Amino acid sequence: MHGEIDAYTRDRWRHMLDGALRTAEKSGRLVVDVGDAEFIGCRPVLDLARSAQQAITRGVEVTAIDPKPSVLDRIVTITGLTEWLPVYTDPAQMLSEAPTRPSTCAPAKPTLRTPRAS
Repeated sequence: MHGEIDAYTRDRWRHMLDGALRTAEKSGRLVVDVGDAEFIGCRPVLDLARSAQQAITRGVEVTAIDPKPSVLDRIVTITGLTEWLPVYTDPAQMLSEAPTRPSTCAPAKPTLRTPRAS
């Protein structure tokens, strides 16, 4: 992916994800590389995570490549979605690790940190 992935391009982003998932059913794996994205908004990241959860029922593992950790990695980690959408900085590392398929597509409970009361 390249360019800006934001509210303006969200419909196209979702359309591309849906098409990529259909194609990935043959191989069982979809890798989304956002290394050339200039910007990615929070909502498109959550769309990607939702697609990754839905892909489980199709037998597809979705992973993301983000060479320069950005909002993608932070949102996936904060929301507890790393089980469904692993994010790697290096494609070689992703390929060297065994695929991990969650047993369910139920959403994770968010792991948001809250400030401690003094």
